[in-house]
Amino acid sequence: MIEGLVAGGGFEPPTFGLATQAEAVVTSGTNIPSPVVQCDFDWNALILHVRRSIVDGRLDDVKTIYSEAPVPLDPAVAKLVFEWKRKTQFAATDDWVFASPFMGGRLPYFARGIQQRHLVPAAERAGIPPIGWHTFRHTYRSMLGNTNAPLDVQRDLMRHSSIVTTIDTYGDTVPETVRAVNSQVVKLVLNGPLLDPKRL
Repeated sequence: MIEGLVAGGGFEPPTFGLATQAEAVVTSGTNIPSPVVQCDFDWNALILHVRRSIVDGRLDDVKTIYSEAPVPLDPAVAKLVFEWKRKTQFAATDDWVFASPFMGGRLPYFARGIQQRHLVPAAERAGIPPIGWHTFRHTYRSMLGNTNAPLDVQRDLMRHSSIVTTIDTYGDTVPETVRAVNSQVVKLVLNGPLLDPKRL
């Protein structure tokens, strides 16, 4: 999906790290680009600590204790985020990871604005049905279901309080015949041209 968006003339401008944000969301199962600051990352343990949420530009506590569960970072995803950290002008310990220069770095980019101005038009140009940040969460759940991981592990990775939410709201697994294609997509996302620093 991300590859299609980029190939379709998608993300503009490349300087605010939309590709990195999208890859981080689709590979972590988080709802939207989480309002995280640099110190929320434990680079040694490869963990993201989710400590706050943002809705319509308002910072708040996370919804539940399950939402606060640490998010494991695959080394490839950690590399993406760390590369972004090296590029951004807002890289201090207490800076937002995806700080908005329009707000002088005092706030992160507003997810809804990015979605309306960049994700939706990029999908349209790529010939993909309209998408939003939550689409990436559903994509993560579908891919997760195909790993044959135990349901309690899937629940924990989705950071749900109940497996019922994981299965009923986010769907069951994708048919077995799609598994090989899914692996190809994951390889494109993590090893493809999106890792080109000029695209981040």
